[in-house]
Amino acid sequence: MKIREYTEGTSVFQVYFHRLNETMLIAIPDQFWSVEVAIDLNVAEINEALLMQFFTFYDEEEAQKLANVVTYWFETILKEND
Repeated sequence: MKIREYTEGTSVFQVYFHRLNETMLIAIPDQFWSVEVAIDLNVAEINEALLMQFFTFYDEEEAQKLANVVTYWFETILKEND
């Protein structure tokens, strides 16, 4: 499991990543949120999937920022584990 801290603007929380076979479980416990994302998706698909999730509790601008950061972390963590 990898943990990253998101500190954009007034939002500060931890994002947890845990690889489960061919998926990555991404969780933000402070917001009672989690999702499983297939690791074989390309960067644009990962970002789009996360963006749609984050729209449920953020405005468009903040959702896009968070999706971009989490997508970057997702890709970085996958490369670290290869």
